Amino acid sequence: MPGTNGIELLHSLRRLPDYADTPVIMLTATCDRKHVDDAFLEGATDYITKPFDFLELRSRMHTAEALMRERIKTRKSMESVRALQDELDFNMQFSFEDPLTIDNVDRLLRYVEFDNYIGQLSRGRMFKSRAVAIKLYDASFLYDVSTSSDFRSTITDLARAIVKCAKGKDFMLSYRGSGLFLAVEHASAPHEAFVSEKRLNQIFNSILGQRGVPSTQRALIGEPVPMRSLSKSWAFAALNRAVQSAEARERNILCKLDEDPADDLGCAPEQFDHMRRRIYEKVLFELFRDETYLGSK
Repeated sequence: MPGTNGIELLHSLRRLPDYADTPVIMLTATCDRKHVDDAFLEGATDYITKPFDFLELRSRMHTAEALMRERIKTRKSMESVRALQDELDFNMQFSFEDPLTIDNVDRLLRYVEFDNYIGQLSRGRMFKSRAVAIKLYDASFLYDVSTSSDFRSTITDLARAIVKCAKGKDFMLSYRGSGLFLAVEHASAPHEAFVSEKRLNQIFNSILGQRGVPSTQRALIGEPVPMRSLSKSWAFAALNRAVQSAEARERNILCKLDEDPADDLGCAPEQFDHMRRRIYEKVLFELFRDETYLGSK
């Protein structure tokens, strides 16, 4: 090892993930305290000076190996504890209206960051920008009958579906709470839809299926609203109109179901069957909510 001593080599080894827990025994003729200190500070498992006895060396190698195994076992146990803590944090209850933080989804901004983004954009002329709202159909009922973890996962799945469906487009997305997403698209073709609702729901339910979710969900897309604004208030007014458009679509569908469940809602047969089951579930939930854990949610 020209130009490299044992301690420098150990320093390099310990920074390689595959050698983080590998036993390292220093065999050296150097016995001054500084070298000993440096060796252990760099992660040496043991330190043996020459001349050494081979039987003692073998014994200390076995000891180092046993120590390594115990440390790996302890580390795995600690990782399990951390994973459990993460799950408990993940499952922590939240309100339906809360704008949940969704991690590891491209082009997704948190609530405040999205507002700041819109505020910054409003200083320029947003002639080619438009707002679009995407709403999880009957999200309030899904929230009522799901665990916090399951609802959060469904919202995350919808976010991933939107981003995947809008691949190649210039947009920003934000979850606003209550099962609702807002997207601002900077469209080069303003008459082209942001995403196809049919395609979005195909992707959405494919993601749900990969996660083992047995039921079908549906996302509704509101009408795009131009962001032709010269002020912050006008920009946010456009966002509100986009939200109102998606909410109006949901209200119309729910009203049709209340009036005539057999009415054509423009959805696939399996989606209609699912919505019909949801009506029955909703009635049962309203009848027995005080007798279940959902009543305290």
